[in-house]
Amino acid sequence: MVAGRRRRRPQRQTEISLGAHPSGKPVGLFRLLTLATLLEADAPAAEARALFRSLDESGALEAMATGEGGLDGVLEAAAAAGAAPGLAERLVHLARYRRGLEAADLVTLRVADARALARALRDQVTGATLGAGLLLVLQELRAAGIGATEGLDAVAWLPGLD
Repeated sequence: MVAGRRRRRPQRQTEISLGAHPSGKPVGLFRLLTLATLLEADAPAAEARALFRSLDESGALEAMATGEGGLDGVLEAAAAAGAAPGLAERLVHLARYRRGLEAADLVTLRVADARALARALRDQVTGATLGAGLLLVLQELRAAGIGATEGLDAVAWLPGLD
């Protein structure tokens, strides 16, 4: 970065709010993980995004993220939306994400290095359930001004995060 120049934030790829939720739970991050999970399915991205919008508008994702609902509510909403099997199958990971986010020390997720953040998310929240979708999560966190900034420009994908 040139001295005296401020780095502009990259443009967001989603409209998911990552701000504070009245419940105090990381609902925005849960929603973002859900979208990333659906985009990794063997289905067209437009179908994945349409299912995400349907689940989000139904309130099933917020209910699950806050503990007011469960995976069964999300799966029911997916069935009502006519989700393709490949997309619906990806939703099973949401239970892991909710448990991981409940147990995670979200302060430790505020690191400056993108690889360290990816490693923390994988270790504490997603396990090996996300591949390239983890990059979307990192990019969105950075674009929202709450994620790691150092090293993300050089990360094209995250093999093993070693």
